[in-house]
Amino acid sequence: TDVKAVPKVLTPNNDGKNDFTVIEFLLVKTETKIKINIFSTSGTLVRTLHDKTTTPRDYRYQGVPDPVNAPGRWDGKNRDGDLVPPGIYVFQVIADTDEGKKVKTGTVAVAY
Repeated sequence: TDVKAVPKVLTPNNDGKNDFTVIEFLLVKTETKIKINIFSTSGTLVRTLHDKTTTPRDYRYQGVPDPVNAPGRWDGKNRDGDLVPPGIYVFQVIADTDEGKKVKTGTVAVAY
């Protein structure tokens, strides 16, 4: 629940401000397989940020200066490690729950 990108705009230029975004979510009840994907607006998979069983807890950013271990941390790079072009990207969080797959989506912008 409570899925969103914080901040909504990232500027991966290494100036220490908005160099990454965190796809936040709240996982309750039990360990669940979580997959977090980033897509271009054309539907091309840009990167998979997380794809494993995840412990229930609050994965919201909450002002932590550098959440290195956040499952949804995205630095604006594709799966080859190259910075993506500026634009709008779609994130998708998939949770395999006891009630079936739950999918939440949203957008994040990359600007230089």
